[in-house]
Amino acid sequence: MIRSHRIRLNPTPEQATCFARAAGTRRFVFNRGLADMMQQQSAGDLRRRGSGYDET
Repeated sequence: MIRSHRIRLNPTPEQATCFARAAGTRRFVFNRGLADMMQQQSAGDLRRRGSGYDET
């Protein structure tokens, strides 16, 4: 069974600005990474990678 809780935040104006900036930064980084991956894939440079651990 999955349970969830809803909470409401009442940030100050300064905190709201900080939250918005953090969300915008995350969105920018994700979109930039996605664009780079798509560009590499279209150029044929993107190879499927494993788990990142040496498989020796």
